[in-house]
Amino acid sequence: KIVNDKNDNFALELSFPQVIIPGNSDAEEKINSYFRKAYNTAERKYLAKQGTEDITSISENYTISVNTKKYLIFRFKGMTYAYHAAHPLSWDASVAFRVKDGKKLKWQDLISPKDKDKVTLEALNKKLAVHPLVTTFIPTKSGKWNYAQEYYIDQNREFHFLYGQYEIAPYAVGFVDVPMDGKIQ
Repeated sequence: KIVNDKNDNFALELSFPQVIIPGNSDAEEKINSYFRKAYNTAERKYLAKQGTEDITSISENYTISVNTKKYLIFRFKGMTYAYHAAHPLSWDASVAFRVKDGKKLKWQDLISPKDKDKVTLEALNKKLAVHPLVTTFIPTKSGKWNYAQEYYIDQNREFHFLYGQYEIAPYAVGFVDVPMDGKIQ
C-alpha cells in the first residue's frame, strides 16, 4: 500500500501473487514475470500522479480460482477512483496459465472439447436474450452482442463470460455475469 501525499484516502493497494512451481522454474518465472509487469505498471501509473491535483486511488487484488496440475487461473478485481469523479471504475477478470510451460492462455484454450459447442457466440447470444438484465442492455445495430472481454471460472470449474461496466449495460447495472454451461478441461 502506498498512500497519496496530498490525500491519504486515495491510496495504491496492490495484492499480487508469487507463484512457486516445484521442479519447473522456467514456467514459474514466466508467470511471475507477467505479475511483476502488471504490478510495475500499476505502481508507475499511481506514482506519476503523486504531488499533482489528479489524485487517483487504485486497488488490484488477485486470487486463485483454479489450481491444478494443468492450469493456474487467477481472478483479479480492481478499481480506480479519480478525485472528484462521480464513481469509481471497476474491473473483474481472469488470467490463465498452463502450468507445464507458463504460457498465458486465452479463454478458448480452457474449454473442454466436449463443451466447445456450449461456448459459441450463438450460445452466448441465446443466453443474453433471456438474461434477467436484458431489458437494461444497450441495443446493438445487429441485435447481437460480441463475446465479453472478460471471463471467470467458478468453483465448479464452469465457464462464465463477464461483461464490465458500460460494456453492454449502463454503469448502474454493474457487471453482467453470463454462465455458459461449459466446463474447463
